[in-house]
Amino acid sequence: MSDYERYGDYNEADEAPAGSGKVVLIARIIQILIAAVLILVIGLVIARVILFNFYPSSVTDVLYTDALAAYRDANGTADLMTQRNDILYDDADEGNFFFDKLVCSPNADHLQVAFKYNVSLIAAINEEYGTALDPNADPTELFDFTLVKTRDGFEGTGKVEVESVGTMTGVITDSLMMYRYIKVAFDGVDFGFDEGESPVGWFRLDITPRGIEVEEPYSLAVYIKDTELVAYGG
Repeated sequence: MSDYERYGDYNEADEAPAGSGKVVLIARIIQILIAAVLILVIGLVIARVILFNFYPSSVTDVLYTDALAAYRDANGTADLMTQRNDILYDDADEGNFFFDKLVCSPNADHLQVAFKYNVSLIAAINEEYGTALDPNADPTELFDFTLVKTRDGFEGTGKVEVESVGTMTGVITDSLMMYRYIKVAFDGVDFGFDEGESPVGWFRLDITPRGIEVEEPYSLAVYIKDTELVAYGG
C-alpha cells in the first residue's frame, strides 16, 4: 500500500465541513453587532454624564447688573467671591432643581447663582396639581424666584424662620435638550459683614410655581453658614 493510500483517509478528515465558513461569518457578524451595541451604550452613558454636568456659558458667565457694574467701575474690581457647596439639589431624593455655583460680592451687596431643571419636572407638577403648565415655556413664565436668609438652617420654609432679602435685578435663561437653565442675580443683599452686624447664616433661593398654592417652595441652599468665601476665578 502506498503512502498516499495509507494516509488518504486522514486528508479527507482534515477538510472543513461544508457550510462551516458561513457559521464563522455569522459568528463574526454577531460579535461585531454586540461590540457596536456596547460602544453605543457606553457612548450614551458618557454623553448623559457630560450633559448632566454641563452648563452653557450664557448662565455661567458673570452677570453684571447695573449695580455690580457700577461697583466694579468705581473700585476697579467687582470683588467676586464663591464657596464650596455640597448641597447641590433642592431635595436629595427628588432632585428637582440642580444648583451650579455661587458668585457673590459681599462688598457690593450682590449675589447670583445658576441652576437647572429637567422639563419632566413640569409634567410632574401638572400631574400633582392638575395644572396645564407648558414644559417648553421660559422658566420665568413658570416660576417666581425669591432670595431668603435664615439663621438656623436650610430645610423647608415651615421649619426655619426666613426673611426675604435683596431685589432680583437680572435673569438669564437657556435650554439644551431636556434641561432648562437659569441664572438669577440679586442686588441689595446684606451679608452682615459690616462692623457691628451679625453675619447671615444661610441664603436660600426659593422657587415657587406660578399660580399654584404650594405648602413649601422648592429651595436651593446657595450660601452656606460658616463656609469660607474664596476669590472667584471665573
